[in-house]
Order: sequence, then structure tokens, then C-alpha cells
Amino acid sequence: MRNIFLYFLLLSTLLFAQNPIVYAALGDVIYNNVDNIEKLKNIDEYKIYDEKIDKYVADVKKAKEEGFAVENGSDCKDK
Repeated sequence: MRNIFLYFLLLSTLLFAQNPIVYAALGDVIYNNVDNIEKLKNIDEYKIYDEKIDKYVADVKKAKEEGFAVENGSDCKDK
């Protein structure tokens, strides 16, 4: 019985990931890779792209916030 409980607890944890559902089809790949892309700044060959990488990371974080806002029913109309 305890194993079944632990299984359902694990399953529910996996199902409620921290990415917004709205952009799940494309967004999960982008959201999950943003940390790896940010680490490119530590490689000498990518130092010239620091500003572009920072802008990309900021854009992804903003898109993630907007996704959560849409998912939670926010009526914010920025655009």
C-alpha cells in the first residue's frame, strides 16, 4: 500500500512540472535549455555573444512569466 502511495506521489509531482501548460508544445524545450544556453557565456568562443545570450535568457523568462499569467487567468492586456 505504501508503494502505491509513493508511486502516485511521484507521478503527481512529475505531472505538475514548473513550466506553464500554455506553451508546453514548444516551450518546454526552450525553458529547459535556457540554463545550458546561459552557460555558453563561460566558453571563450561565445564571449562575443554575451549580450545576445543575456537578451535571449531575459526573453525566455518573460515568456515563461506570461505563460503562467495566461494559465492562471490573468486579464492583463499589454499588447
